Amino acid sequence: MRLTSDAVSALVSQLEKEFRSIEENWDLNTVAWERIEHGADHPLDWAALGYTLHAAYTAMENYFLRVVKAFENDVPRESWHREVLDRMQLEVSGVRPALLDRDSTRLIDELRAFRHVFRSLYDERLDPERLALLQRRAPTARAAFARAHEAFLPKVVALIEEQ
Repeated sequence: MRLTSDAVSALVSQLEKEFRSIEENWDLNTVAWERIEHGADHPLDWAALGYTLHAAYTAMENYFLRVVKAFENDVPRESWHREVLDRMQLEVSGVRPALLDRDSTRLIDELRAFRHVFRSLYDERLDPERLALLQRRAPTARAAFARAHEAFLPKVVALIEEQ
């Protein structure tokens, strides 16, 4: 699917907005983690940390959905959370560049898996050890996504110049 220059401009603006939302969630994550590092150990502190990881990934997933909808106009019905993330590794020849590389996808997929667990917690508490392990990887995932975003937008704009 070829996008018009107006559609590309709108997509770039939408992706920039999504990126700001992702960064705001990561900033909250930093605050939540700093509280824990300084001794906060109540289940609500861990829940707040979990919420920020959940929110950061959910915002990334919204970004991925915008890309899929803009270029492929097809969102899978089953297992779509995993499939949308996997699609971000694909360069669709003549349609769009890849957003993520394999390593970034693996890191971000850990957040996707956690989000699924977090959304399903009703009668259990988060495991602080497992959550801390994921949190220690979070800055790397954040940086990987930021690099991917910064590299992706110029490639999207270049699609118009190629037409």
